[in-house]
Amino acid sequence: MGESERYIEYRHLKKNRPFSLGSDSNAVVALIIMNLVFFMLLLLFQVIYHFYHETTATYYHDLVSWFVLPDHWSALPNKPWALISQMFTDTGDHLFRLVSNMAWLYFWGRILQRHAGSERVFPVYFYGGLISGVFFCTSGLFNVFPSDFPLPHDLFGANPAVMAVAIAATIVAKNQRVLTHIGRGIPLVVLLTLYIVVDIVGVSHLPWIYAVVHLLGAMTGAAFAWLLLKGKDTGIWMSLLYHKLSNLFTPPAANQSRILRNKIFYNTRDKEPFTKKNLINQQRIDQILDKIHSKGMSSLTEEERDILNKASNEEES
Repeated sequence: MGESERYIEYRHLKKNRPFSLGSDSNAVVALIIMNLVFFMLLLLFQVIYHFYHETTATYYHDLVSWFVLPDHWSALPNKPWALISQMFTDTGDHLFRLVSNMAWLYFWGRILQRHAGSERVFPVYFYGGLISGVFFCTSGLFNVFPSDFPLPHDLFGANPAVMAVAIAATIVAKNQRVLTHIGRGIPLVVLLTLYIVVDIVGVSHLPWIYAVVHLLGAMTGAAFAWLLLKGKDTGIWMSLLYHKLSNLFTPPAANQSRILRNKIFYNTRDKEPFTKKNLINQQRIDQILDKIHSKGMSSLTEEERDILNKASNEEES
């Protein structure tokens, strides 16, 4: 196989690499896609329920209730996965909230990813959603919901998790400004304050526990960022698990690159690898002698000196 043929095959294999979510090591894109995929699945079932003239309450009871987080511990053993699924769950009735959350997640997540690394984004998101969810589960012990409250006492949506990412990003990139084409730009803390106010106003019509849960997600992100700046990464185990799962069906990147290079460029098919040999013949020696005559011995290259030495040794033997 010639060099040009090997290069063509190499480009073909790189073009047909396994599909990955966004660019390499882009946790923000992966989180957004996870939210959107789960939303589309629930929306599909919601359309099916409506097609068969089922009510929204039936759809919620039969399907959505298995992924949202209840406000009391007694229901949690029947669906322990809800501690995680609730932070990726949104329904068609909350499309605006989903779009808003994903836009903010992309904005804050990109900042956090740029300043702290992609490995920090998912742990912050996870801790923010998990800790606020655990707190919400205990809220039923304090009777925080009015007896005539019309909505289900459940928690779902990415708000607390995104709030955690926003606070963490602001702390690790505290000197960054946005919209720099407007004067000196706007400090992140100003934009963060606006984001928090809008988020809290959005749940102001709900019992106070929802606002507390969102703020608890923010405090979780602040604690993570503060520990990270102190040199303690509390999400390292999660980063390792994330990379292991994302590469579950593909070789590690370093090994994959090495295997690809060996297969295309270094596979000799049981032949001896190429070794450079100096070609010694009378014509070559005459050329070297002419060069010595015209330019002197100092003009010879190391290869030419080796040829002369080997020619001399062959004559003596």
